[in-house]
Amino acid sequence: MLKTCILCSAIFYKRTDSPGIFCSKSCNAKYHNARRIKKVKPILECLHCKITILPPNKFCGHSCSASYNNAYRTYKPSKTSLTARCCPQCSTEYFGKTKFCSRQCGWDSKRTTISAEERLNLKRARNRESYRRYMARKKYQTPIGEDIQAIRQYYINCPKGYEVDHIIPISKGGSHSLDNLQYLTKEENRRKSNKIL
Repeated sequence: MLKTCILCSAIFYKRTDSPGIFCSKSCNAKYHNARRIKKVKPILECLHCKITILPPNKFCGHSCSASYNNAYRTYKPSKTSLTARCCPQCSTEYFGKTKFCSRQCGWDSKRTTISAEERLNLKRARNRESYRRYMARKKYQTPIGEDIQAIRQYYINCPKGYEVDHIIPISKGGSHSLDNLQYLTKEENRRKSNKIL
């Protein structure tokens, strides 16, 4: 059966096992290679700063993306931010959910009540007392009817350079109670460790 090649228009005889649209393998290869021309990626511009970039990116970096997207976002205030508040520290009116108008006012309000050294000492005493209470509770050494506020006050009233020590250590079966506490200097407390003197 005679056929015409679709690439070079040559007349050829079609075999039964071939599709019969090309006269030779070289025509077949030329035809398909012409269709397989690699597509060159188009060069795009950054949507924000117009610098040339390659796809699929739309922006040259994160900062351009954020700037572009934030420009089209609109601020929607909540109902609580629409009501004016008065700052308890500086008495200025502001809009928002916070107690103070700024962080500085919040810090100033803490500074005016007690000094920084007193605040640090109170924090350290609270930490020491809560740690001891935790350890005593862990070892079941706190008596049931013990006044925890009195023990806390004992830790707060600890003189400078001294530490609160258990007369009979908790590790040796002593209780975390007011009558088992004493003030010792740091050196004496380290020397005593968990010994019963």
